[in-house]
Amino acid sequence: MSGDILYEPNALSAGALSATTSMDQVFKPEMEKEEILQNELNVDGDSSNNPSASARPTAVTINDFVFIKVLGKGSFGKLMTKNPMKRLGCMQLQGGEDAIRAHPFFSDIDWEALEARRVKPPFKPKIKSKRDTSNFDADFTKEEPVLTPIEPAVFRAINQEEFRDFSFVNPDFTLNY
Repeated sequence: MSGDILYEPNALSAGALSATTSMDQVFKPEMEKEEILQNELNVDGDSSNNPSASARPTAVTINDFVFIKVLGKGSFGKLMTKNPMKRLGCMQLQGGEDAIRAHPFFSDIDWEALEARRVKPPFKPKIKSKRDTSNFDADFTKEEPVLTPIEPAVFRAINQEEFRDFSFVNPDFTLNY
């Protein structure tokens, strides 16, 4: 079982959880944020496909993940919504990017430092060249890229001026004013 630690707890079932496992047993206090993000959480006890899974707990309580579950629905769920009209930060009528900045999950982010690139990234992948794809799953790198069609109403709502200085703009997906 792998994936985003903020996503996986949303899929946990009560049957897979123990009522006695504490958060300290799941994440050691000395663990760095990068370590937590890189680790896989094994909740069902199946470590057959992951040799390091046995070193981690096999069960967690629902109470331990309530805060993550709420955040998942309140931020990542809204950020990952397929429909851009409902996606957090995409619609000016709903606050645009300020809606993301105002969300409680992002309250500890210094947005000015982030925009000035003074924030150290929590994870920086090691790459051998600009074309190194070793950090991506081979299942994805083997696939042919497919452009997802965009709804005309959504497309018309995009400010085309923001793309004026791009080195390439697909002529099939631009509006000429």
